[in-house]
This record gives sequence, structure tokens and C-alpha cells, in this order.
Amino acid sequence: MRLSSIGTILLLAASVPSISAQVPVPRSPCDFDRIMCEYSGVINVTNEEGSGKEVIAASVVRGVVQCSVRYTDEEGTKSANGAGLIEITLGLATDPEDVLPAGATRDSKLYTIRLACPNAMYESPREAAWSHSHDSYKRPGGEVRLERGQAIPPALLEGSYNTPIEGGGRTQMSWHLCRNCAPPPPPSLPPPPRPRPMP
Repeated sequence: MRLSSIGTILLLAASVPSISAQVPVPRSPCDFDRIMCEYSGVINVTNEEGSGKEVIAASVVRGVVQCSVRYTDEEGTKSANGAGLIEITLGLATDPEDVLPAGATRDSKLYTIRLACPNAMYESPREAAWSHSHDSYKRPGGEVRLERGQAIPPALLEGSYNTPIEGGGRTQMSWHLCRNCAPPPPPSLPPPPRPRPMP
């Protein structure tokens, strides 16, 4: 082997650590959204449309979501469990063209919570996607205070709604998220209703 070849091999070997050091290390979601990762709590959704009924129980622990989902229709019951997605938007101004949510004034700062869980309606892999999500819509209580140059989000985000769906059906959603509070238990769905006895 030539001396120049040996030198090339040694040079490449010496450069390997510097190359690997440049590989980006995965970052926590909290590095991108500190405020979201301060919240823990529970979110529940029931969505009935046509013959299908989707029931979701989600536990949020410092911005990390775990879901338990059940979907029932004429073909039977399907279940899905796994990681979910959450988006919390604070400090929204009211829109003059929107109907004000209950408890809000034109000067209120609003918030929204959006949740996506694995979709039990489809076959595996069942992963959470924003294309199948549920929204709290705009709610009062989203003011972010500024203390000593630091943003202080609301201590509690809590609410619910029960809304008919156009064409038949109903969506119910409730949420209770608090800042830096004790983590909730893992998500747990209520038992499915018993089938009606045949006449």
C-alpha cells in the first residue's frame, strides 16, 4: 500500500467523529413550544355521525398526549391507542364578524385547543393526524400576562360544548388543562353501552 493511501485512510478515520458530531440531536417538543408543555390534564370527545360513534379519552402530561379511542358502527367496534397531537393557541383577539363565545367581550383574549388522536375507523397503522382532529373553538380566558419580561399563560383552560352536526349527529367535547399541576391518570374510556335485547 502506498504511503499516500495510508494517509488518506487515516485522514478519513480522523474525520468520522467530526461528521457524527454534526448530526442533529432530536429535540423535545418543549424546545419549540414551552407554553404547551406546561399544561397537563384531560380531554374527552364523543362524535356521533350517521351510524358511527367515536369516543375519545386523552390524557395530557406536560404537552405529551396519550389517547384511547373506540369507534362503533354497524360493522362492530374498533379500538385504537397511542400518541396524540395537541395544539394550544393563546391570546387571540376577537373577530368583529364572529359571534362572541359565552362569557367573552370584544376586549377578551381567547384561546383554542385542537386535539388529534389515532383514528380507529381505519386499519393499521393508526396514527394521529391533523386531518382528523377536534377543536374547542375560540373560548374566553386566553390572556397571556407579562411579568418581569416572561410570558405567563392562563393557569386553567377548561370548558365544554355539545353541538348538533348538520345532517344529523352530535359532537361533545370537554377539556380541563392546568399549568404545572399533577399529571392525570392514563386515558380510560367509559364502558360501551350494552346491546338492546331483541323483542
